[in-house]
Amino acid sequence: MRFPRLTYPGAFHHATSRGINGESIFANEGDKSTFLELLRKKARVNGVRIIAYCVMDNHYHLILENMSGRLSQFFKQLNGQYGLLYRKKSGSKGYVFQDRFHSSLIQDDSYLILAIRYVLQNPVKAGLARAAISYPWSSARLYFDGFKQDWLATDIVEGLFRTRKKFLETLGDVSDVALPLIKTRLGPVIGQEDAIEDALPKFERRKTEADAKRMRSEDHFFEPEAKVIQEFERKHTIKIDRIDCDTYSGKRLRGELLVWLHDFAGSTYAQIVEIPLFYDLKPQSLGHLYKNAKRRAGEEYKN
Repeated sequence: MRFPRLTYPGAFHHATSRGINGESIFANEGDKSTFLELLRKKARVNGVRIIAYCVMDNHYHLILENMSGRLSQFFKQLNGQYGLLYRKKSGSKGYVFQDRFHSSLIQDDSYLILAIRYVLQNPVKAGLARAAISYPWSSARLYFDGFKQDWLATDIVEGLFRTRKKFLETLGDVSDVALPLIKTRLGPVIGQEDAIEDALPKFERRKTEADAKRMRSEDHFFEPEAKVIQEFERKHTIKIDRIDCDTYSGKRLRGELLVWLHDFAGSTYAQIVEIPLFYDLKPQSLGHLYKNAKRRAGEEYKN
């Protein structure tokens, strides 16, 4: 049984996701740039504030604030969209990421500092950079230099470390200190034993009837978007980037995929038009297409 994530609007998390079987899915600069562009877009769309990031060759780390409570939706879009682009570029099949994303709730500011340090020191510990701020695929160099973006919360990091000197001194200490993880039935927590007592009441509010619909779409019943697309491609023995929507059969296939994404992945129309196959459509036009495709499918795809 898969339990919901221990999160709530305003929670801070350390999250990571790794390539399937350790594969280098961010092997070159183009891959990393593509991922970071998706990260910027999905963070804005889902109301997630990125506090720190680091993209390595076969995995990435994020420190984020779950402002909207849409943590699972954010990662479904981020990993799902990157997986589609990666498979298209590489010609590979199957999953791109290893399992679901992993996330740990961060108890308070002192542990937030530890988590930021841990993430930004990754390239140094891996021997890829002599100093954290010299690694181009992390946010380390973007603090205390006037860099301001609505998706990257530089103000939080600058508030925690106060000065550039203290920030650099903290990152310069690369002693191997593991993050203090506590295992709970709702996932790991970076902090002390009393962290769960503070977090659980906030988490429990998500179980009210007002939140039921949102919880359904985020954690419990829907499949990851990438998995739905993979199953659709397997059924029709065609990659979705090969579907020709100038033909009648291609339009039928796109309509069927629309139903799958809406019914099985819980994707909204605004999210679906971000998939290349739907780039030429607008969210407001998908309702009519969905109804027609659903009618053709009869009862097969009913919830």
